[in-house]
Amino acid sequence: KKFGGEEVYPGDIIARQRGFKWKSGENVYIGKDQTIHAKVEGIVKFRDSLYRKVPYKIVDVIPT
Repeated sequence: KKFGGEEVYPGDIIARQRGFKWKSGENVYIGKDQTIHAKVEGIVKFRDSLYRKVPYKIVDVIPT
């Protein structure tokens, strides 16, 4: 798993998961087995959802 603030490249695996512990945000995509991958080169950022009744994390990649 990559942590917040780490640099990733296109196609890198950010997190493996079963089910949806984390949701995809900007510049990431989810593979067939719910693995989160980076679309672009950049820095990983985890953030909380704005809808607090069902709390979950959103994973983004900020382009560099």
